[in-house]
Amino acid sequence: VRKSLTPDRDPAAVLGSPDRSDGCRGGGPDGAWAGNERRNIVSTVNLDCRLDLKQIALQARNAEYNPKRFAAVIMRIRDPKTTALIFASGKMVCTGAKSEEHSKLAARKYARIVQKLGFPATFKDFKIQNIVASCD
Repeated sequence: VRKSLTPDRDPAAVLGSPDRSDGCRGGGPDGAWAGNERRNIVSTVNLDCRLDLKQIALQARNAEYNPKRFAAVIMRIRDPKTTALIFASGKMVCTGAKSEEHSKLAARKYARIVQKLGFPATFKDFKIQNIVASCD
């Protein structure tokens, strides 16, 4: 069973209640999930500065940039295991986190990496855009 949750929808209505016949049990108020689930949190943040993507790709580890293929730097970190898409406008999309807290932590780590490369990045307008969960 795979469900998608957007912030404007009720989590209980989307993900179900504990007595569902499909075996997918909804999360409680603390965000805990029962059983065998996989989650992917997608979030966005504004770094509030223009970025030189070529310089980021050349200086940062675990970063790739092919402007003919995609207009963003793709950067990865191991803990929490996530991938970020970093755009020249300063907007960033963080994917792959298993919880909202991990998503925010990862986004902050990416912002710090960009700061250490010499850009005046800040951390503005962090927002969870999507939560995808599946369970057996």
